[in-house]
Amino acid sequence: MSDTGRENRRRHDASLGKRQSRQAREGGAWRRDERLERLAAAAAQGHRLSPSERIQLGFYNNGKAAAEAEGLDVTGGN
Repeated sequence: MSDTGRENRRRHDASLGKRQSRQAREGGAWRRDERLERLAAAAAQGHRLSPSERIQLGFYNNGKAAAEAEGLDVTGGN
């Protein structure tokens, strides 16, 4: 790996660590969003989503899966 590649990797790792630290301080990164839950249900029924909606839903679902893997309740129940 070139010196430039190593430096870019170091910067990426540093920014990732900062983001994870901020998320830990804020009590977790994932919060249930009813609008996105409705959007996911509509997509499951075959409704077309705009590109930005697909991207938002992808990030939301990735966060939801990570929260579930950490043992957090992602069902919305109290």
